[in-house]
Amino acid sequence: LHIVARQVEGRGDDRQLTLAFRLYQEGRFTQAYKEVAALLFSQPDYLPARNLRGLIYMAKGKYEDALTDLQAYYVAHPEETDTAYNIGLALLYRNSLRESIEAFSAVITAHPDDF
Repeated sequence: LHIVARQVEGRGDDRQLTLAFRLYQEGRFTQAYKEVAALLFSQPDYLPARNLRGLIYMAKGKYEDALTDLQAYYVAHPEETDTAYNIGLALLYRNSLRESIEAFSAVITAHPDDF
């Protein structure tokens, strides 16, 4: 969540992303998804929205969809340990224990000072 919060704070002009993030924080995942979907309809490659949509998918138990969005964001922003951690969680939640351990180990190795 820290990374999404920073993205939202850094883009004060993006009311739709801010609204979607607030709805997500309130646990209103369906409404948050609708806002993010509308945003991505007009800007399909808007990575901060895909990152948030990945979190929404995780909250809704759609781990494959979550992984697709989170990984797309992480490829462009490999320094973002929160996203790497969320990828590990999504793998764990979909019962891919070995892949999850590998993901967590990779992020800890790459960014030991963040943990």
